[in-house]
Amino acid sequence: MLFYHSDGAAVAIAEALALDEASCVSLMNSTAHDLGLNDTYITVIRANIESDSLSATDQSRQNTTTVTDLVKIMLNLQRMPAVKEWLGTYEAFLTIEDGGQRLVSMRSPISRLWTLSEGQVQQAYNVQADISLTMTSGETKEGFPIITVAVSEGKSNLIQNTTRLYSAIDIYYEMSPLVTAGEKMEAVRERAENGDIFELVYLETIYFMHPEDDLFLTQDIQYQGNPPYLLPLTEGTITGKVVFTLKNGMKISANVGPDRDILSSRSQVTLFLQNLDNNPNLAQLLFILVIILIVIMTLYLLRNLFRIYYYWRHIRRSGKYF
Repeated sequence: MLFYHSDGAAVAIAEALALDEASCVSLMNSTAHDLGLNDTYITVIRANIESDSLSATDQSRQNTTTVTDLVKIMLNLQRMPAVKEWLGTYEAFLTIEDGGQRLVSMRSPISRLWTLSEGQVQQAYNVQADISLTMTSGETKEGFPIITVAVSEGKSNLIQNTTRLYSAIDIYYEMSPLVTAGEKMEAVRERAENGDIFELVYLETIYFMHPEDDLFLTQDIQYQGNPPYLLPLTEGTITGKVVFTLKNGMKISANVGPDRDILSSRSQVTLFLQNLDNNPNLAQLLFILVIILIVIMTLYLLRNLFRIYYYWRHIRRSGKYF
């Protein structure tokens, strides 16, 4: 926010990240590749150079990217609390030395965006040059988390375009569950290493945003399993994923796992325990039978003890008599 369009700040950051500007360019391109920014190419650090003063070679050395890659950048920035705080700051006060201490107010050129959006915009970034760019992240009034990227020729803050987009999303879009945790996956079964066949259930509830009159899903649904399924296999373990494809080519994956616990062997004891787990009524019946058996055995034992006691007394009396 404090150093918009500052070559000096850009060079200082480059030298802090790497030894020099060239090394920083290499580092940035490597990071872009790791983030999946397939159409982003960094060639120079300095930006504020008049195009008329550039040679033909220098003019070809321009940084390029796409709107899709800019959205990916904003998505990755959401995982960085410090960056989110920076992009969410639109005003700050600095104390500078100018023949004495002086308090200076620094304000973002798009500070009105936070006010006009009524708190919907949470982070924003703006560049005003020959091509202007405004990127934001936040939530609509209906609670839809969104990222917006607006691009325009000429210098523009694109504030009205951005606020209109937030309002339009609430009007024309809705949020629906793509899958629900515990929901069974149809038509697919897997086999554990011991031969047991198990069904698959979704392990998480995933929501996605789509137009109100269109689910925006294609018929392209792919299942990707991860065999072999070693034992023990417990409920909640990730054994694969289902990949859904939206009409714009974006893919959403949902983890799946077994619908039950599978123990480590197929012994008779294991099968017996599995049957008890799957049939609570059988378990109760067996418990009652065990109690009855214990009572019968106790009575049988007491009867034999009384018999032994009776014979012992009889033999003792017979011995005294002789």
